[in-house]
Amino acid sequence: MRILVVTDRVDSPDTNGSEVFCSALIDELRAVHEVRVLGRLTDPLAEARVLENGDLGISAVMANDSKLLMQFLRENLTPADYDLIYNLGGLMFTCKVVNLLRVLAPTWPLVNHFQAILTEYSRLERQDLEQQNIARDTQVSCVRGAAANIFASLNEFRT
Repeated sequence: MRILVVTDRVDSPDTNGSEVFCSALIDELRAVHEVRVLGRLTDPLAEARVLENGDLGISAVMANDSKLLMQFLRENLTPADYDLIYNLGGLMFTCKVVNLLRVLAPTWPLVNHFQAILTEYSRLERQDLEQQNIARDTQVSCVRGAAANIFASLNEFRT
C-alpha cells in the first residue's frame, strides 16, 4: 500500500513524527508499505536527509501561510500516487495539512492515528511525569501496537 504519512515534523529518522514515538512506527510501516512522510522541517540540517528519503519537509514560513502550503501540496502531491493519508500527528499543523489535502482530493481515504489510541492517551494524561517515565516502554509498545493494528486488521489496508 502507498501511504502518505502526515506528521508534526520530519527530520532525521530518529525524530520523525510528533509526541507519539512516531519514528519506530514509520520504520515499521516502511518495512511493509511504500511510505512518504510529510511534515515540518524543524532542523535545517535535516533537509538533506529528508530529501534523501524522498520525504517532504515544509519550512516554518510555509507552515504558517495556508496559501503557500496549498501551493506546495499541489505541486508535490498527486492523490493518485497514494492509497491513503495517515494523519500521525493530530496537532494543529497536521490537521491543517489534512484539511488542505481534503480540498485537493475529497475522497482520499484518511486514517487519524489518535482515533485508535485516544483511550490510552486519556489514561496517560492522568499520570504524573514520574509515572509516565516508569511506564514508558509499555506506552511505546501500546502506541505502536494500536497504530500498526490499523493497517494489519483491516482488509483494505493489507498489502
